Amino acid sequence: MRTARLVALLSAIVLGACGGTAEDSATEPAPAESAPAESEASEPADPDGPVLVIEGFAFEDLTVASGAEILVDNRDSAGHTVTGDAFDVSVSGSSTATFVAPDSPGAYEFVCTIHPTMSATLTVE
Repeated sequence: MRTARLVALLSAIVLGACGGTAEDSATEPAPAESAPAESEASEPADPDGPVLVIEGFAFEDLTVASGAEILVDNRDSAGHTVTGDAFDVSVSGSSTATFVAPDSPGAYEFVCTIHPTMSATLTVE
């Protein structure tokens, strides 16, 4: 009898910390895992458009048309930023984000503000 009370008490404590009740765990299925919302919401309209890959804590230079929507594909497990004078986007580890290239042609240097040794140039034509 003591063991059953102890189990019930521990269950209530654990479930209470998670915002549920013992009844919730018995009747509700576990939530399904889903992709990060950032990836779902950030997919560009043109899947064949420009892609800036982040891998091995490095960027590569990229050339795009003015106003192009750029997909940032972060293949590192760490989060990064793509920060320049005309744009700034954060992307969580192993996910994607998008940003729009400046309208004015030119060379735009950018860095990761989290890892300042990461830098490259976005050339807008």
